[in-house]
Formats: sequence, C-alpha cells, structure tokens
Amino acid sequence: MTEAEIARTIHAYYLASYPHLGRTLEYDTDLLNEWFVDSLGIVQTVQFLEDTFAIDVARADIQVDNFHSVRALAAYVRRKLG
Repeated sequence: MTEAEIARTIHAYYLASYPHLGRTLEYDTDLLNEWFVDSLGIVQTVQFLEDTFAIDVARADIQVDNFHSVRALAAYVRRKLG
C-alpha cells in the first residue's frame, strides 16, 4: 500500500468520524489544534490504525510528530508497514 493510499484512507476516516461543517480537512491540517482531535480521538485513531493497517502502535509512537496531520500519520503507517 502506498503512502498516498494510506493517506486517503486516514483522511476518509477523519471526515467520517470527526466532521466539521464548513471546514476543509487537508492532508496537512493540524489535527490536534485545527481539527480538534482530543485524547479520546487519539485513542480511537490508534485503534483505527491498528485494525485497518494491521500494525501495532507503540505507546512511545503516540507523539505529535506522528499524529500532527493526515500526512504525518500516513508516513508513520508506511514506516510501520516496512
């Protein structure tokens, strides 16, 4: 699976799970500050990533660098997939 395919899957997940009427979710939108994903949303995102991509998200990997945006999450998942 390419990083672009991963990003599209994650993007669709956020649009369905955390809709914001009148706002556009770009691949570089700050999920934590602009899309308002809170701590529960991070937990749900981890579960989504693990279930969808069959990866294990380590606690140490749950950090801003990896969860900042759709693009950052896609890059993280791609690295985990090898």
